[in-house]
Amino acid sequence: MIKTLPKFVSLLFCLFLLNAGQITAQSLPLDFEDTSIDYMIFGFGEATPEIIDNPDASGENTSAKVVQVTKAMGAETWAGVGVPLMETIDLSAGPMFRVKIWSPRADVPVLLKFEDTTSPPDANGNPSIITEVIRNTSTASAWEVLTYDMSEFAGYSADHNYNQAIVFPDFGNAGAGEVFYYDDVESAVAGPEVGQVLPLDFEDASIAYETFGFGDAAFSAIPVEVIANPDASGANTSAMVMSVEKTAGAQTWAGVAMPVYEELDISTSSVFTVMVWSPRAGTPIQLKIEDRDSPPDGDGNPSVFSELAVPSVGASAWEVVTFDMATAPNWDTSVGYDQMVLFPDFGTMGMGETFYFDDLRNASTTSLNEAELAKVQLVTFPNPVSETLNVNFDIPTSGRATLTIVNALGQTAQQVSLGDLNAGVYNESIQLSKMAAGNYFLLLSLDGQIVKTEKLAIR
Repeated sequence: MIKTLPKFVSLLFCLFLLNAGQITAQSLPLDFEDTSIDYMIFGFGEATPEIIDNPDASGENTSAKVVQVTKAMGAETWAGVGVPLMETIDLSAGPMFRVKIWSPRADVPVLLKFEDTTSPPDANGNPSIITEVIRNTSTASAWEVLTYDMSEFAGYSADHNYNQAIVFPDFGNAGAGEVFYYDDVESAVAGPEVGQVLPLDFEDASIAYETFGFGDAAFSAIPVEVIANPDASGANTSAMVMSVEKTAGAQTWAGVAMPVYEELDISTSSVFTVMVWSPRAGTPIQLKIEDRDSPPDGDGNPSVFSELAVPSVGASAWEVVTFDMATAPNWDTSVGYDQMVLFPDFGTMGMGETFYFDDLRNASTTSLNEAELAKVQLVTFPNPVSETLNVNFDIPTSGRATLTIVNALGQTAQQVSLGDLNAGVYNESIQLSKMAAGNYFLLLSLDGQIVKTEKLAIR
């Protein structure tokens, strides 16, 4: 449970108002660039703030001014920095907010808190109307964007008049004499950056993709980064992908979580696809989808979820791994799933290997409109088949085409990457003589999106 602050913290805001003649009205977004504004920034619990020149103007934050926060050695676990606002926070666009953070370490909890300083004090003398949410950093010594859904706090209400923003670096831990920086406290729908939704292809430079690694040997974060595609060939020639390093000794359940800010559309399909590059064949890739609004379980994770493991087929090459979540335990189409979690080589301790992921999609998420989808044709013969399968397909638009055969569990049995194709009619032959008899599905994908499926029987 998040601890309340000492009584004197909330009184600081009142003291600032006594000096109101020096104040220029301030509100969100807070970017600390305007020299005409007295931001009235204050520290507490032995956290010392100062607005300074950006010491690392690179990556996610190239702005000129930022807030430096020194959390002194032995500082209180709740030490932080507050900024009073002369206008209440505008919640009309929703509860999503973001803050740019520079932390000397990864996996550092950063609490964002909004208060209504006009509300009656609680037992500790702090405002009784608040909302507060914790996010952990995922990188060290570099700027990153943390996004907060303030409605996760039980007492949140869009009707409240929050008028103070507080940031707590390394919340819950005593100070270690470290320096943190923060900047750009703003609504997550403000400015060029927007929240991520499916499909996740990591190509949009306007999106600050949120990827949270977890489960290294010390139960901290494993390295996760959006990078240039290191193997732009075969089934995936896109520019940007997600790199996940399962470090030596990492937990068997180490992975990466990716929140999405629209509930997953599972109204028409339970099938999800992920582009995977694995250093070894046969590595289990587990996909877990969660409802972040569900009550936490005993480990603090969402208690409502569904998960499914599917092994990779090839090694050191891109492939599409297909997950039919309808075959997974606890699958429920009435749930508002809003987070995807990937576990590379699930069930095995880390061996210092790097995996790459791209194009996380649901079969419902396609850029083709209904008219274009209706024009897609896929015909197989003979069917049932024993050796050579002939495939005829017609696509109404250009794209990177892939034919994938999956078994009844959604596991990839064979995949044929056809490269970039123009709109038109195509014929392909697939050799199946080495495949076990049984029932399968043939998936036709364009740019990682499943656009047509066909049942297939191998005798």
